[in-house]
Amino acid sequence: MEPSEIIGTLAGIFTTIAVIPQIFKAIRTDKVDDISPLFFSTLVLGVGLWTVYGILKCDWPIIITNGISFMLNLTMIGIYLKNKFYEISTFDNTITIEEMVRDFILDDHPCVMAQSLVANDNLTIHNYGNFETVTIPHILEDLNNYLKDIDDDSKKFQTFIAVFEDDEFETELAFEKALWKLLYQLHKEDYCKWDKSTDSDVSSSNFSMSILGNSFYILGMHPNASRKARSSPVPMIVFNLHNQFEILRKSNRYTRVRDLIRSRDKEYQGSINPMLEDFGTNSEARQYSGRAVDNKWKCPYQFDTK
Repeated sequence: MEPSEIIGTLAGIFTTIAVIPQIFKAIRTDKVDDISPLFFSTLVLGVGLWTVYGILKCDWPIIITNGISFMLNLTMIGIYLKNKFYEISTFDNTITIEEMVRDFILDDHPCVMAQSLVANDNLTIHNYGNFETVTIPHILEDLNNYLKDIDDDSKKFQTFIAVFEDDEFETELAFEKALWKLLYQLHKEDYCKWDKSTDSDVSSSNFSMSILGNSFYILGMHPNASRKARSSPVPMIVFNLHNQFEILRKSNRYTRVRDLIRSRDKEYQGSINPMLEDFGTNSEARQYSGRAVDNKWKCPYQFDTK
């Protein structure tokens, strides 16, 4: 093979494989917003014509490299269209899910803070479909965007809700297992160190779930929860920033709000929630799933500070 042919073949190979990282990224993140369909459509047309040219000239290096490039770029367009069609097909349904969540909270829910969140439109709701098929980097990206939008000096209470409308859990234990598995997956994919203000030891009274360097008080909810306040229309996880509770304490509103919520919950359910405890009394991890557990309960996962 002549040197010019070797250089031409290598150029074709590198041009062909250039799109592969983009394909893997789109599949891994389930995001195609940064992809230009016009660019890839033009590229498909170009390499397609090169393939035809190679066939007419009986030039196998041109045929092979451009033929493979044609298929790879066509795959990229397919991934783009699949994601966009999915967004369109689920748009109206997502709105319905958001309305269901908001109505659930507004329908005499005992948590007055949650009701104020809905009234002031300070809820961030994302629908991820299913616990097993959700893309973890997708949740982390949405949480990161949520954190960026929060004003630390603001007195407003804000929260993030991850909804999993396609899941069904017949028992509280099944939901608890799925909840902790997801939290552990988020932890393993998280590139940030554990929030220094809380402990990563699940048994510690100072434990709080750290994600992206911020501690969250987690509330798991699903239709078959035994507590009415946790019996949401669809399975979901509420991420409440710990520092917002500290803002309530500093403004001397925490005790009053806490007592009001517990009083309303007793009236709503007919009994006091046995799992409710102030932060620092016991590990708050026991409260995450909403299932009543005793002091022998152990978290199925352990977390490290990285």
